[in-house]
Amino acid sequence: MKNSVFLLILVYILVFPVLALQRGPFDIKILWYSGSLLLITLFSYFMISKLKLSCKYIFVTAAMLTTIGFIILCRLNVELFYRQSVWYAVAVSGYFLAITVYNSREDRDRLCFVYYIVSMFLLIITFLFGTTIGGAKSWMYFGGYSFQFSEIIKVLYVLFMSSYFSIRESIKNNDSRIKNNLIKYVFINDFCLLTLVYTYVGFLILQRDWGSAMLFFITYLAFLYVYSKNWFIIILNVAVIIVSCICGYFLLHHIRIRVESFINPWSDISGKGYQITQSLFAIAEGGFFGKGVGLGSPQFIPEVRTDFIFSALCEECGIFTGISVILMFYIMCYRGVKIALQSRIFFNKSVSFGLTVMVFAQTFIIIGGVIKLIPLTGITLPFVSYGGSSLISSYVMIAILSASDSRQVVLDNG
Repeated sequence: MKNSVFLLILVYILVFPVLALQRGPFDIKILWYSGSLLLITLFSYFMISKLKLSCKYIFVTAAMLTTIGFIILCRLNVELFYRQSVWYAVAVSGYFLAITVYNSREDRDRLCFVYYIVSMFLLIITFLFGTTIGGAKSWMYFGGYSFQFSEIIKVLYVLFMSSYFSIRESIKNNDSRIKNNLIKYVFINDFCLLTLVYTYVGFLILQRDWGSAMLFFITYLAFLYVYSKNWFIIILNVAVIIVSCICGYFLLHHIRIRVESFINPWSDISGKGYQITQSLFAIAEGGFFGKGVGLGSPQFIPEVRTDFIFSALCEECGIFTGISVILMFYIMCYRGVKIALQSRIFFNKSVSFGLTVMVFAQTFIIIGGVIKLIPLTGITLPFVSYGGSSLISSYVMIAILSASDSRQVVLDNG
């Protein structure tokens, strides 16, 4: 772990002075911001290690991913780097706040419908008063700053699902009437859960936030598979998503364009295939070791600061760096699974599992989209892409993930 921290310090010392030199006259402001970021990261690591607040492995991995994002953003647009630096300070504060609040609430596993009602309120507010950016009506403006409530709802959604299954598990273990009629109980409640989850997905579809809708549905199916094992409901949901995809292709122009650009983007490179072809060109141009930070042409990729930041990373830092990013996400998910397996409290176990699935699914969806493995959807790469709401929610998720059983699970020895 100390080697990882040393590597992080080395990256700040070696890379950001180069970026400051590339700005023409030596830009001391870049060094000031990067130095502040390093101090925030090291202080946070020290607090986590000394107070044993959470899993320091997950935090350091997240910090490495965020640092890579800072490097690409500083190269793309220095003003975005400055703004993201401020959001990072807020995100780290949110990290410690989330740990404190989560561990202070003994009834967190009984707040199922509180999580649901707050989520619905945020979804309705966004649907009524939100602003459309990039085709999705998922943004709210406050004093000149935009924020996505869907990022908050991701956390509440996992807490809702975990609380729901935790309550059901308690009833199954304690209520003799349920034990005598377990099949009927599980069947009825799975239909109840299906209805509640479909309200989440329905609002996201109405807002044309397809990436988040897919993310929520994947997490729901993962919970069903692990904690319900009701194959009728699972097959029914898979059938619904297949029918919905087919209907969406034929009825919705936006989805049809995404699918057609996935199947054959080369047929219209300057039109509907422009995004994905530019992404593939950038990845190919970078080769194994990249063209060098500041020496590529990522500005030709649309939405490079958010959806396609992985393509810019591969162009300038190489495919090996891109693979390293994927491996860091793998390490993070591995630690999350380990926490879930070692947790002895059902709610903490399910929360760890749900948040791990959420991070893994979001990473797979966006990286799979930019490398043309799956059709592209508009979501951010956790910790790396530009966006304050995304960065804050990502750090809140790993805070709850790594602290969900911190009083019972000691990960520093394994």
